[in-house]
Amino acid sequence: MAHRRLRIIDLVSGQQPMESPDGQVCVVFNGEIYNYPELKKDLEHQGYVFRSRSDTEVLLALYMRDGIEAFVDAWERQPIFASHAALPPSRIARIRRVRLDNSVAGLAASLRAAGQGAMEPLHDRLHAVLAPTLVIAGALDAAGRARAESIAAAMPGARLEIIDGAGHTPHEERPLRFRRLALEFLEEDPAA
Repeated sequence: MAHRRLRIIDLVSGQQPMESPDGQVCVVFNGEIYNYPELKKDLEHQGYVFRSRSDTEVLLALYMRDGIEAFVDAWERQPIFASHAALPPSRIARIRRVRLDNSVAGLAASLRAAGQGAMEPLHDRLHAVLAPTLVIAGALDAAGRARAESIAAAMPGARLEIIDGAGHTPHEERPLRFRRLALEFLEEDPAA
């Protein structure tokens, strides 16, 4: 497993992948847990001994302590998913079922194959991508939108589409708009 992260919190001991003390769970995480100091204090009061100051280890400890359902509960409360509150209850329930169907082995395999820790950073080479490219982001996800704008600006053949009313998961939040954009893009003649 390989991982390159933007090191902001715990530059020294926050190396990844990070394993649980017993070696049963391994995590690669690129994100930010906004309330990790409070969560860490709670875990320390319960006897967890941290080996780093990283928010990733807090994520790992919570998963180990509480299991998948509580982990998904906490995940869904992250500010990045706030826009999901506007989704129909049936869609929220479907997304939750998919998340709960994960297992430690499945999540690990997904991260190894397609997670940010498995992908070589390519931002400095995006200018060489000449193929037509569609970059989609939700308007309500400021960080994701900025990242999408940066990627699209770096690629000569890229087209940026921002989906109004969608956040971090535009394919879930505005599926018809997302689908239409993708299908229209795929039907375009690149030679035209």
